[in-house]
Amino acid sequence: MTRESLRFIHAANLLLDGPLYVAQELSDEQRTLVEDATFHAFDRVLTSCIDSEVDFLLLGGNSFIEQEHSLRARLVLGEGFRRLEKAGIPVFIIPGTADPDSAWRKFPRLPGNVTICSNPVAEPVAVMRNRQVIAMIGTGTQDPEADPNGISGTRASSTAADRPLSIITADVAAAAFETAQAQSDSSETTVPESDNDAIDSSESRPDAIERIVTTRVQENGADYVAVIGIEGELTIRHDQCVAHSPGRIQGSSRDDPGVHGCSLIEVDQSGSIRIRRIPTASVGWRAFALDISEFADEDDVVRDMVVECSAGGPGSERLMLIRWTFTGAASALGRFADDAAARELLITKFQSLRLAEKTVSAAHSFRFLPRFHADLDREPLAAEFLDLLHDELPVSESRLSELLAGPHGPNEIWRKRLETMAPKLDRGIIAATAQQMALHWFVDEESEGSAQ
Repeated sequence: MTRESLRFIHAANLLLDGPLYVAQELSDEQRTLVEDATFHAFDRVLTSCIDSEVDFLLLGGNSFIEQEHSLRARLVLGEGFRRLEKAGIPVFIIPGTADPDSAWRKFPRLPGNVTICSNPVAEPVAVMRNRQVIAMIGTGTQDPEADPNGISGTRASSTAADRPLSIITADVAAAAFETAQAQSDSSETTVPESDNDAIDSSESRPDAIERIVTTRVQENGADYVAVIGIEGELTIRHDQCVAHSPGRIQGSSRDDPGVHGCSLIEVDQSGSIRIRRIPTASVGWRAFALDISEFADEDDVVRDMVVECSAGGPGSERLMLIRWTFTGAASALGRFADDAAARELLITKFQSLRLAEKTVSAAHSFRFLPRFHADLDREPLAAEFLDLLHDELPVSESRLSELLAGPHGPNEIWRKRLETMAPKLDRGIIAATAQQMALHWFVDEESEGSAQ
């Protein structure tokens, strides 16, 4: 007997009707694109399922945000499921942190093609095609009597080629929390509120995620592991097993750049698994940095902007939110930093040269990081201050907490506010501002003193 080849789409973190955080000023049309971004991305997932003629759609957690109580998210999900039902495509849902099992059980009028799998899957769920089982969700391939330290990927009575595809889940967030809970029980420390905090400080987050996923595979065995509880894309191959998270279908802020989408999973008759990424995001963020020469005119800057922005192929975005970081001597940046009309002229010239991108709307923001080193290095106090800045910046979260709790720190209320605000602050702007303040404190004052 030969395994049936199959294909399915794995999507996760739909977060329908979830907010996008945008710093740029937007037109009414652009604002509508932002408000509808998650729905456009979900529509692309559905279209990809139909166009690719998949056997099923697997939704791996966080399809909506239960605490937001979005009626629109539920309506769009229901309409999407019915669209797939008409195409004969079943949907298998694995609840996540944002959309727990209890929320799905209360979901109004789910169509018959939808199956809600518990997380973790309590009972195996069969995926059928032409009255044959082509995949099992929630059951591993590891025989209980097999070597517990290896990943054989087989049952004792079958081979990978003559049984249905085995799919299990690996919930990184839940596993990290359980680890922290066990550590808390043994050391009487506070249990962290998120999986980010639960990971041991001596272990990087990518290493911890790989450890959690690999442990799950070793304990159960599987052909394919749907990794949930993380928002980024991830693929881990271990022997014959593939563990994968498709990431988000739509980014949420400038801190979440890159290509977002779902994954088309294709399994051939030998059991080989291939993953093909499908872009779905309709709103994207890009960040570009340019060093501006003192001798560069507007046309030079625009040409550099076009060259920088040309890197990378086209995606699925209908709106691109572009953040430009200009570095250079203060005198070179001042003409743009201090003049909104000059920035508008840059954008106008830039867009006139990007004729190939007319179908993509764009909104721009600028960030200026002037260099004052030449002026500061001339004065001993300024140079000493610059050395201190170099040693202290960027300030780590632990160092910030230490400074705020020190004798010169603010009161408790302001300390908590500053600790909350710190991750959102632009450290580059802080460093440039500190240098500008030093120029005023040390260089200007000493120049005035010598003049007197």
